[in-house]
Amino acid sequence: EDLAGEGDQPTPGLRGPAHRSGGPRGAASLVCWLCGLSGALPTTWMGHMLHSYCWNAVRCHNRLLKSDAEKEADREHRVQHEEEWKSEVLPLVTEGDASRVADDLALARREIVQRSQFQEQAEIDDDLLMPKTRFINHMKFWENYDTDSASESFERRLEVSDSDHEDARGRKQVRVADNTRLRTARGKRTTTSRRSHDEPRDRGRDRDRPRGARQDRERERGRESRGRERDGPRAAGRKRERGSGGRDDELSRDRERSLSRATRASGRSSVAGGGRRAREPAATSTPARKAVKREPGEAPTKPLACAKATAAEFLKAKDDLTKKIDEQIKTATDKKSIDCRLKQSLEKLTDEQKVELKKQADASEWRAAWASKVQELREIKSNLTSASRSQCEEFDKKIGIIVDELSVKAAAGEEILEASNFMVSRTKEDARKTSMALRYQRTKMAAKLVIGGYGNRFAKLVSEKVQDMEPADFTNPETIDYDKVMRWTSDGEHGKKLQENIQDYQLKSIGNLEQKATNLLNTVQSNNWGGAMAKLDQGADVDASFLPGEPLYVHELGACAWLSVLTKHSWRFGPGAFPLPGVGGFVTSHGDEGTLMLMLPIAPFVDCGLVALADAHMFLETDSGVELASKHCFVLPLNAGDTMWVPFGVLCLPVHAPDEANRGIKTIKNEAFFWHLPSFSVSLQKKMTDKTVTAIETFNEAYLTRMQGVPVWQARAAAYR
Repeated sequence: EDLAGEGDQPTPGLRGPAHRSGGPRGAASLVCWLCGLSGALPTTWMGHMLHSYCWNAVRCHNRLLKSDAEKEADREHRVQHEEEWKSEVLPLVTEGDASRVADDLALARREIVQRSQFQEQAEIDDDLLMPKTRFINHMKFWENYDTDSASESFERRLEVSDSDHEDARGRKQVRVADNTRLRTARGKRTTTSRRSHDEPRDRGRDRDRPRGARQDRERERGRESRGRERDGPRAAGRKRERGSGGRDDELSRDRERSLSRATRASGRSSVAGGGRRAREPAATSTPARKAVKREPGEAPTKPLACAKATAAEFLKAKDDLTKKIDEQIKTATDKKSIDCRLKQSLEKLTDEQKVELKKQADASEWRAAWASKVQELREIKSNLTSASRSQCEEFDKKIGIIVDELSVKAAAGEEILEASNFMVSRTKEDARKTSMALRYQRTKMAAKLVIGGYGNRFAKLVSEKVQDMEPADFTNPETIDYDKVMRWTSDGEHGKKLQENIQDYQLKSIGNLEQKATNLLNTVQSNNWGGAMAKLDQGADVDASFLPGEPLYVHELGACAWLSVLTKHSWRFGPGAFPLPGVGGFVTSHGDEGTLMLMLPIAPFVDCGLVALADAHMFLETDSGVELASKHCFVLPLNAGDTMWVPFGVLCLPVHAPDEANRGIKTIKNEAFFWHLPSFSVSLQKKMTDKTVTAIETFNEAYLTRMQGVPVWQARAAAYR
């Protein structure tokens, strides 16, 4: 556990470089640059202080650099990616004299070789030098110049550039831009150096080693060679291994040398062929340590000086601690934090309310204390980079204390926030009550519409549209435009005239309107239907001149008005609920009951992929359908005495909602009636797009064909065709 004492033990059999002797030995307050642990740091390399065993790992890594290209690539990698470089060297750290696993050495060597390989791509812009003749031919072939134009271009370029480039025959040349080339280079970086024949060869793995270390290395190799000569069969085996060649043999020899150094350092000598006894270790020598065997890729055995954590684990612990601090700071300062929410609430208070709140709790003092704790976390994070293991443990404990204090303060802050929000809400109590009432009405209406057959998403949208409807934009327009939805009330001049014409038309029709209404109501109530329709024969005396354009059906059999009834909250869609959907016409309420009319333009839905209008019920439950309906559909009230024009290309869905009387709908009963007169105006029909016309025609014809066995539909089908 004595880190300084363990770190002071030098590596047996090896002498460090001369320049490291002046390092801060036993400086326990510092940490090793490689492993990040504290302890004695007797070695200084490249301005960094290292443990003895960490320095040995760096030396081992440098010995694996065979060429100048590998050394240059390793240097750049160490400068640009320092932490990654450390992670590659750390597996080479061993405990005392323990040998390094050959697979770790081979892996380190393989990474060095791969790093020295490269692939470069570059765009090369070249210019061509051409005399006049070649220039003219080039421009004629590649640029479609004629001879005169090319000659003029050559003279102009020669004059501007004042070129001094001449070919072998002394002719002036001009530059012509060549095509851009993409050049790719792959391979290994190599450096060629020149030396005299008398200069000794400087091996790559010895070049980075200090002079004293190289001499020790050479003496060790000499002793090893002499020992191999005496070993006999063992020496022969090593020779056979060396004869196999390759990088694996070199790695094996390095491992053998490490083992021999560990043997000599522990006081043991090699046993010769004659059976010499091993020399007893001296009483003052360092106790022998056994070589540690590891599997390939296994983390190196942790040095005793590193106590309970390896270098990699210590670095990971620092990263985890940093992440913990960042997470706590984010939780304490983001938009959802208690401090941020309290700040927003305080900004909404008046001066009098702030004084009243201060009597209960001082919010400013609380926020200052909260900010101080967050600042303490930031200071710990800034000091964490250079912290030792013991300091990291202290920081971890301190962080836990700060987190507990923040939790306590958060509970107090919630109480202050609750009091502040209560003061804010008092000034908006009326608005809040109104909003809650409207939300309740929307929810209640949507639930009833779902029971009546609406889809969930479309029912919610309809309830919102009912509350947001603005009938004034469509009511009593000054200019009559039959391409838009229009609504006239009975108190307007045009509305009165329309009502008079419609009433005259109804009186002159053959069908008895009141009798039809009574029969429809009895049928719906007895069969528990959501609605029903009945046609009203027009007769020969009706006057339909108030209709726009030139109606085709005035004298046609089957061209007549229709009376419809619907029950509250029932889903009414299609030709069986509204006469000829998509065909323009007038609509007016019958009796003293009002209803709602939901307008749904057809063109946007058809353009976005709705093939058949009969599938609108399912399409309105999709994301696209809800988005389109929210953008284009709207709701208008149809009270007693009101008249509405539904233009061509618009689907009209009647909605009966008796519980929405406060939104301008005067209705009490569970059933509502409306009278509809379609218009067969060719001029208005031609204003629709082809897709819209086809969709409307298919929608109606499919229904009429299916219902043609019923006599009531036969005349209408003929008129539609």
